[in-house]
Amino acid sequence: MLRSTDSGASWTEVSGGLTAAVVQQAWDMTAIDGELLLATAGWGLYRSADAGSTWTASNEGVVI
Repeated sequence: MLRSTDSGASWTEVSGGLTAAVVQQAWDMTAIDGELLLATAGWGLYRSADAGSTWTASNEGVVI
């Protein structure tokens, strides 16, 4: 997972805690909550509350 804070001029890796699975989709929720990002990878939903520095599985109640 990569993040850009300058409209794509530069990119930083932000995949700490994500599994080795390929990230299929990602959502930038920072307009709602300043540093919230969501992503799907493999068979799981992952959440970052710190703009992508760390990620945790957030699968409770999610039917896949």
